[in-house]
Amino acid sequence: MLESACRTGRLCRRFFRSVCLALLFAVPPVLVSCGGYDARLKDLDAVIARQNEYRDSVERRIVTLGRVFESAPTDSLKWETARKICLCSNHYSRDTVFRYQHLMETLASDPRQELLSRMAKVRILLDKNENSLAERMFLDTDTSVLNGGPFLRDWLSCRMVLYSELASDAGSGAEAEHCEGIVEQTRRRYLGIDSTSFYARRVKAQLLRDAGETRAALDAFGRLYEEEEEHHSKASAAYSIAKIYETAGEEELRFDWLVRSAQQDFMAAERGYMSLYELALMLYDRRQYSKSEQYISQNLMDVIAGNFSKRLLNSGKAKLIITEASRRVERARFIWLTVGAGFVFLLLVLIFILFQRGIRLQRGLEETNRQLIDANKIKNGYVFRYMDLSLHYIDRIGETRNELRSLGKTEGFDAVMKSLRSPSAMYGEYEDYYRIFDETFLGLYPDFVEKVNELLSEDCRFVLEDGRRLPKELRILAAIRIGVTESGKIAKFLKCSPNTVYTYRTRLKRSALCPKDEFEARIAMI
Repeated sequence: MLESACRTGRLCRRFFRSVCLALLFAVPPVLVSCGGYDARLKDLDAVIARQNEYRDSVERRIVTLGRVFESAPTDSLKWETARKICLCSNHYSRDTVFRYQHLMETLASDPRQELLSRMAKVRILLDKNENSLAERMFLDTDTSVLNGGPFLRDWLSCRMVLYSELASDAGSGAEAEHCEGIVEQTRRRYLGIDSTSFYARRVKAQLLRDAGETRAALDAFGRLYEEEEEHHSKASAAYSIAKIYETAGEEELRFDWLVRSAQQDFMAAERGYMSLYELALMLYDRRQYSKSEQYISQNLMDVIAGNFSKRLLNSGKAKLIITEASRRVERARFIWLTVGAGFVFLLLVLIFILFQRGIRLQRGLEETNRQLIDANKIKNGYVFRYMDLSLHYIDRIGETRNELRSLGKTEGFDAVMKSLRSPSAMYGEYEDYYRIFDETFLGLYPDFVEKVNELLSEDCRFVLEDGRRLPKELRILAAIRIGVTESGKIAKFLKCSPNTVYTYRTRLKRSALCPKDEFEARIAMI
């Protein structure tokens, strides 16, 4: 088998040497065919290039409010500040929202604060796809304090969001119609207490849209876009207009308004947007694969950074579609080379190999897509899958050495055996693997070391000397954080004995400030 593989490899190398000149002529036409650029995207790209400026402003606001929260003298003031932080972070970081919503529940000191805290919790449950639990919590909420003002508006707004999600889940039928009826009834009730705010005017426009009055709805959303100054409001209005044009089949107008919505999304420092995601798909349909991949990659990074669970599923699907497009472009390039270079037979073999690789890639992407359904496990699954693939690669080095040793016995035994007796490079591979693991893990959980230190006594806390390399104890805790809890599996990952892992775990528990039996559970919640 090894001899056959070597012959195939030599054949492929000869083929690529033969077509190297043809590649110089083949690549430019392919790039021209799929690299078109719409001038309307120039302003959007300029805004995206400045995204850090917009996001710094939001992060400074969150940090400032966090300091106000810490210094607030009463629980009531802390609750008010926590709510402001939730509102400020709502479209930027769901992790921040989750944290401060929990603090709102803890600090709530009167029925109205408790109601607003529960409404925030209902929205969080909807983000986690726990719609049934969200509905139960909403229906169990004490509404006796609803006597108008912001409390009633927030309750009605939450009711609209909840039953819109339930209607979407129901799809069609009596249940969907029931939920849509509740949404419409709630919108009209909302307009009875508020008719001037942006939210109320958007509700009016939505009623016009759902009633089939398309032109009136477009005019209403258009006025919102022109008259509002706040970026999030403008982005929302522009996206609503784009969806109306999508329904009407007006693709160019839809494209224009998606671009505007995306610009406003980035100016508002949002991460849970849909505009750039839909633009990426439209560019894919127009065969502008490079720009499409750029936008979907930006979208995927944003939803992961903000931990927007539902957007992860959409972005994963889009990534699959664009990967398929790239595969088709790759196939087209080789077909063009076949015509230009005349290597029909060898090119067919190469296409077959690419086809097999494409099938494996699709299977892997489908598995990833299924993992994305459980949004709370996506980051853990990503890290563990990376670990598994990397360890497989390192173990394969050892297998290759054994194969070469066998080959040396028949074709150059002395030279190969001499090479095999030299110091192994595998230890360097493991060092590179652990370095990449450390960087990847700290990229996903940048405050992991800080949170671990909060659970440990002061004399046992960790200080990273180079800032990015984890000691063995922290790697054990990192494995526990991503769901690997068995000492045997951790030992395999760290290439040590299970007893060593057990000793480290016991030592860490003894250093914990919390009860020892709760330590690892708290690590898993970081």
